Amino acid sequence: MNKVLDYIDFYVYVLIAFLIPVFSKAIPILIVFLILTTFLRISTYKNLFKLLKSIDFYILIAPFLLIVIGYFYSTNRPEAFVNIETGSSLIIFPFILYFSRNNHLKEKFNWIFKAFVISVLFSYVILWVEALPKYLENGDAFFLYYTSFSKIIKTPNHLSYNVLFAVVIVLLNLFGIEDLLIKKRSKFSIFINLFLFLVLSVYLFQLVAK
Repeated sequence: MNKVLDYIDFYVYVLIAFLIPVFSKAIPILIVFLILTTFLRISTYKNLFKLLKSIDFYILIAPFLLIVIGYFYSTNRPEAFVNIETGSSLIIFPFILYFSRNNHLKEKFNWIFKAFVISVLFSYVILWVEALPKYLENGDAFFLYYTSFSKIIKTPNHLSYNVLFAVVIVLLNLFGIEDLLIKKRSKFSIFINLFLFLVLSVYLFQLVAK
């Protein structure tokens, strides 16, 4: 039973990671499903108490807690609530890192982070496909930056969270802190990580530049 649940969890995690940048509206349904499968395990209850006692967990979710606190001090509640929705999709990663320790597929969990980075790159391709014809037709770089560039997927602020998180994943892998993308260290892997860092940095610049 546990092996079946391990596979279910793994594929749902991968799907969630892929959908976060491109179609985050589907995430709540998948998270509810994931919670249901997670609590079918007896070991989950013990691990949950350990998780809630771990200082690392609160460090990881601190940015999200700040977003929630900011909601109550915001003068623009609708926008602040959207920020909470955006942040809630990323809070799944601390849970992934923790509960994957007891999953017999834990060696495959780097595919979750691969799926996320691939999805961020996929979103970049989508935006270029949409923006490039407009730029070539009008000759106006306005279509390559900020809201005009990102609006078919998300607001630039929200999409930049995803891109920034992808940059962090790449940097962790590049410096060998966490093997979240490419486990084997080689000149080729360093080149790939540097290339990804460059592409994602340009992507991030396009989202924040006005």
